[in-house]
Amino acid sequence: MAAIPCFSDVIFPRSRSAAEQRETVIRELRAIQSSTSGLVKSLRVLVKFTDPEKGELSQAQNQ
Repeated sequence: MAAIPCFSDVIFPRSRSAAEQRETVIRELRAIQSSTSGLVKSLRVLVKFTDPEKGELSQAQNQ
């Protein structure tokens, strides 16, 4: 029966150095941070232009 590979071995093959693995993780985290920041900005704009009484976008969005 074949051994089931460890998750970390699949993501970071043993042939990669610790420094390469670290750089890969940092790159992925920066991409996630960038995506999250963009989403937060978009949500803030939607909240800013949403009428709290009606729950609909207000006319101010055209300004």
